Amino acid sequence: MKYDEQRRLGIELAKAAGLPKTQGTIESESCCFDDILKTALAEGGTDALVSYVLQGPPEWAYQTLRYVPVGAHREALLAKAAEAPEWALRAFHFAQVRSQRSALLKSAGMQELTTISGMSLFNDGGYVAQWTLNWIHGGSQQPNQNYGNWNDWKWSDRLNLGQGSGRIDLTKFVLPKAPLASGDECWMYVWVQAGNDMQSMHFIYDPQVSTTANYVCSGTTTSEHLGLQG
Repeated sequence: MKYDEQRRLGIELAKAAGLPKTQGTIESESCCFDDILKTALAEGGTDALVSYVLQGPPEWAYQTLRYVPVGAHREALLAKAAEAPEWALRAFHFAQVRSQRSALLKSAGMQELTTISGMSLFNDGGYVAQWTLNWIHGGSQQPNQNYGNWNDWKWSDRLNLGQGSGRIDLTKFVLPKAPLASGDECWMYVWVQAGNDMQSMHFIYDPQVSTTANYVCSGTTTSEHLGLQG
């Protein structure tokens, strides 16, 4: 649904609900989802807000999960977001999903991700490489803006040709303002000296499993490759 159509539907629903402040906020083209949803929450309460959001497109459900506290309505909103691939994927990344994981992944055209607790990298390439972990926690990629300088991130040792990092437990990469929790989506980020950086496929972190994602990087600084060995 296009944004002008969404705005018209929102105005109709706010008018029918007797929420003039919300209606006015929707009518203002300078207001965004954050403004609209918080106004509706203050004026009508959580139950009313969610009931009308569920009458709209899946994007509304995702935006509601993102901007306002929804309490017991969380599952209904996740199910609504799962009705459209784009918003299913965004909800999957943003929310700490449990019960709706399969529905969101299916809608987004994604397979269930493998759970791991560690990673390793062997350098078979003609360059120096070093790797770290990126992950999604609470809807934000970590390490986030609190760690703008990647020198402040935690890294493996630098690896020359023929060297490997061995298995590294993913908790090694945790930072004071960048937590890692069970269920977080994570991936390997490989720095290549004088070349192009690389990223692995995505996994789900689970400290209760012993599974390790073992990677090998190869090629040269003009043709880098990163492959999963098992």
